Amino acid sequence: MKAWNDESNKKEFGIGASVKFALGRMWRGSCCNKLLFVFNILMVFVVKVAQVLNPILLMAVVNSITCTHDCRYTEEETYALILMYTGIKFAYEVLNTLRDLPYQRMAATAEINIADEVYFHVQSLSLAYHLSRETGKVVRIVSRGSQSFIAILRMIFYNLLSIFAEITLTLVISALIFNWTFTALQIFSLLVYFTVTYTVTESRAKGFKAKQQAD
Repeated sequence: MKAWNDESNKKEFGIGASVKFALGRMWRGSCCNKLLFVFNILMVFVVKVAQVLNPILLMAVVNSITCTHDCRYTEEETYALILMYTGIKFAYEVLNTLRDLPYQRMAATAEINIADEVYFHVQSLSLAYHLSRETGKVVRIVSRGSQSFIAILRMIFYNLLSIFAEITLTLVISALIFNWTFTALQIFSLLVYFTVTYTVTESRAKGFKAKQQAD
């Protein structure tokens, strides 16, 4: 199997390899599993759109209430803005809670696929491997890997994907409200931050790999 090579082969570690490993196994299975995967991604973007719209609507509500002279908001528009703000705020809280339900099913399906890969791979190994290896070590490694995979999925959907969606929406809104110089400065700062973070994370992943191999 390509996913489980011999120890002599080169293995990839870090954020990029973890995302590639996780996404490839979440896309496997029936058409229902693929639709569930797409639905989870859409839910992330819908929740982030609601979260980004909240402060914009709050600004419009405050401006419509506090303006005294030359107010461009009528009384009906002010009430409509308040209803929109409360509705989107409520929808964000509800969707943020409900999106965990389809995620749990998708994570369980992906974990089952990985468990099957591990089982069939171990069964296909030679008799010399089974005689020279302790069963407890194999069980401990498999248990640790299955628990870590759920954490990787949560990191991808609730951290990485959510952050990229929020950053994209924020930059678009910033470009529409402010001038392009301010938006370009934001993009430059983000690129510097991502470069430094990625470099440090990959360096720590290599150190973690060395510790795992020593263990």
